[in-house]
Amino acid sequence: MASVDDIETYCDNGVWKTRWRNSPEPFAAGGGRDRQVSQGATVAQWYGVDHIITNPDGSIAEHNSYRYRREAHAVGPLDVDPSAPGNSTLTRSVALAAG
Repeated sequence: MASVDDIETYCDNGVWKTRWRNSPEPFAAGGGRDRQVSQGATVAQWYGVDHIITNPDGSIAEHNSYRYRREAHAVGPLDVDPSAPGNSTLTRSVALAAG
């Protein structure tokens, strides 16, 4: 499901543009559809959000989700490792490094 924090690539009066869905202003424009789709996908991957590509008629051509990247990095080094109750991943890393 698309949300306001997603990236949208769209065609406006024959010019392909890319923007955050919560912004009326594009952060990239021009260079053709393929260039804008590539830029939109790159930014969506960086931020772990969805990338929606809209046809010139307003219909959705593609909807790609990169949210799994954000979720995969949600566990930080100080979070508890579920496979070793009571140990943090940081503690285990330090112990392994110390040998």
